[in-house]
Amino acid sequence: MKQIKKYSWTFALIGGIITLISFLTPAATFIYRSPSYNTEFYRWMLDFYFSHVYELGIHTTTIGLNTSITGYISFICSFLIILFNILIIISAIRYRKGILVSKINWLVFALLTVILTIVWMVMKEISTIISFNHSFWGLLSPGFGIIGLFLGATLEIVGFLLYRKKLRSR
Repeated sequence: MKQIKKYSWTFALIGGIITLISFLTPAATFIYRSPSYNTEFYRWMLDFYFSHVYELGIHTTTIGLNTSITGYISFICSFLIILFNILIIISAIRYRKGILVSKINWLVFALLTVILTIVWMVMKEISTIISFNHSFWGLLSPGFGIIGLFLGATLEIVGFLLYRKKLRSR
């Protein structure tokens, strides 16, 4: 058990890396296939989207960025999550090198990542219901862009808890 406690920083580091990688993958996806009609729709946390429709031999591809108020809020949430996780990665590396750092940041930034992710999810749901009278999460499935944020934040919290356990065991 002491070996795990000694390397508590690795959980924060891996969590931060997973969180950053999740921004490269879609947060929500919709895929529908039939013999004459296929559609794929992907949306990232930054509110960048990609859609591809194939209907009766005609391909249509759309790539775009949401520039409404929800798009700007998505960008701010994403920017803060990226910033927080870069700071967690830097803190974990500094801790590994023996430099004194505040590990409470691992917990605070991980919780803020979870809160901002939930804000983004709820905002997408509300704006879609208002605009299209349909549920965002009723149409789209969560992708690794969302799941990775929760997974990364969980690992960061585990790293903090193992560090706290290490202090108490002395």
